[in-house]
Amino acid sequence: MLAALTDAGFKINIEPQGGLYIFADAARFTDDSEVLCQELVEHAGVSVAPGRDFGNYPTHVRISLGVELPRLLEAVRRMSQYLRLRP
Repeated sequence: MLAALTDAGFKINIEPQGGLYIFADAARFTDDSEVLCQELVEHAGVSVAPGRDFGNYPTHVRISLGVELPRLLEAVRRMSQYLRLRP
């Protein structure tokens, strides 16, 4: 997942050592992750949480790893596709 997210343009500042979430920096795409999260739901069919829900992280998104790897990789593929074509 880390490689797929990095390839999609997200920055992972701290690699998780376990757990069910990845906190990814989306500053390349936005300065307001709440707006980005809404766009990803509407245009890519992928739900991620805005970083502001977890502190002062306006450009970060929290990605749950609570499903099987093929579904996670499909979600990253759809996010990446949308972000490449995003106006």
